[in-house]
Amino acid sequence: MLTLTDVVIDAPGRSQIVATIAAVVGFVFFGGVSAVLLLRFLRGR
Repeated sequence: MLTLTDVVIDAPGRSQIVATIAAVVGFVFFGGVSAVLLLRFLRGR
């Protein structure tokens, strides 16, 4: 989470918007995939 915040804070100008969108998309994608894999693993036990 600190890395995402650091990218947004350090990005100058318009690239800040792009960095924010990329950070949110990456967080949702990897967070969602992690949650699905964890649920599949727990249900398989």
